[in-house]
Amino acid sequence: NSFGIFLKAIRNKQPLEITYFNLQNNNHLKTKRIFPMMLREYTNGWITGWYLLSVEIDGTPKQLNLKLSKIRVIGLDRITAVKQLDYYPKVIFEEGFNPADYFKYTMGISRDNLVKIVENKRVVLETISKESIWIYDYLKKYPFHPTQKILEDNREMRYLKFSVQVEENWELEQFLLKYSTDIRVVNPPSIKSRIEGMLRDGLSYYSTNDSN
Repeated sequence: NSFGIFLKAIRNKQPLEITYFNLQNNNHLKTKRIFPMMLREYTNGWITGWYLLSVEIDGTPKQLNLKLSKIRVIGLDRITAVKQLDYYPKVIFEEGFNPADYFKYTMGISRDNLVKIVENKRVVLETISKESIWIYDYLKKYPFHPTQKILEDNREMRYLKFSVQVEENWELEQFLLKYSTDIRVVNPPSIKSRIEGMLRDGLSYYSTNDSN
């Protein structure tokens, strides 16, 4: 199957030719050659699927100079055909670039910053004190993010304050909005203000007198 082809190509450092639906062009089919590097499973509560980390290539170059800024992520469900290319170029990664670290500071599959892999923010969060706070136990057993560090832990009050190192993007915002009745942002002020504004905007749509 195609999943096995991707795994084999990644292991053997073998380029592929794929045909896929281009979402930005009315699902028009597009074919291109790629160098595959990594597969990632991801779910955001809306969709669940596998994604391919790759770099587009031209022709059949003997040497590939892979740069972080050229990375693209594509959903496997959009790929309709896969063809193995029978050649094995010499691969040179940009200094400091490790494909396995590409998603290290993200909440999902999106990265706004394609220049330096280490750019991220220390976000401090805390659980909201209320009678039933299920997320206290959940966060201790299943960390919010691999970079999670517990700063304060009050078992009696079922209160947890913790930090994560993540890139600020829409996937982080969506996660914080999803659990806005259970956890809140302490720092930085920029993210805190952004979430507060989005919650106010959402509430305003329920506060209108429009009966339609």
